[in-house]
Amino acid sequence: MTSIHRRRLPRGRWLAVVLAAAVAAGITTAIVQASIPDSSGVIHGCYKTAGGQLRLVSRAGTCRRSEHAVSWNSHGLVGATGLAGTAGAAGVSGATGPAGAAGAAGAAGATGAAGTIGLSGATGPSGATGPAGKPGSDGATGPAGATGTAGATGALGATGPRGPSDAYISDAGAAVLSPTLATLATVTLPTTSVYLVWAKVALHVTGLTARDIGCYLTTGADGTLDGTFDSSFADISGQDSDTIPLQGELYVFQGNGTTVRLQCRTAAGNDVTAGPGLQAMAAQNVTIFP
Repeated sequence: MTSIHRRRLPRGRWLAVVLAAAVAAGITTAIVQASIPDSSGVIHGCYKTAGGQLRLVSRAGTCRRSEHAVSWNSHGLVGATGLAGTAGAAGVSGATGPAGAAGAAGAAGATGAAGTIGLSGATGPSGATGPAGKPGSDGATGPAGATGTAGATGALGATGPRGPSDAYISDAGAAVLSPTLATLATVTLPTTSVYLVWAKVALHVTGLTARDIGCYLTTGADGTLDGTFDSSFADISGQDSDTIPLQGELYVFQGNGTTVRLQCRTAAGNDVTAGPGLQAMAAQNVTIFP
């Protein structure tokens, strides 16, 4: 084991050493303080590994073997940007400034000078008058023609047969309709001619139920629809009236039947009255245009 012998100093000498060390430390501190922080604003220090005592130094790289170097900025790190503040209330609108003075009116332009009036052209000379025409002479009058002889009187021709009538009309009184087809009116037409046949039937439902009624113009037998050349239908409410019109073109050939029948019937019931005022009419030699 190695013994270390320490040499004692007299008390007065220890005091001198302490004072000298203090003065030296003061000088060092003054020098360190004068250069801390450095020109970049960084503070340097050294701390002991055992015990953690810290001392400030003027620059990095001056720490002892038993110390570790540390440094920090004298101003501290810049903090994160804070949240934006709430927008302030809108300021009060300023008062409207006075209206500017109206600009002066521009001066009116000068009136241009009137143009000169052009000279009138010279009047041309009158043309010469042409000679008067000579009057024409009258032509000679021709001789009168001879009087012709009177013609012989012709013999009277035989009287032809009486022509057919131009129109045929049939009227009928009131009748009660039923589901059985019945003839209400007829017209008899001569053969070999063109006819246009009209008819109309005034209908009245006496009961409370609506009725369907059909009417026909035929050339067949009574109670059949043979030879039908027009038809018309009506749906009449209970205790109501209506009129059914019919119209048809017919050519009657030689030897064919010439009786035209107006026939009607109901779909159901026998509470429909036809007429009075029922009519059927035909006109012959009528031209039909398509």
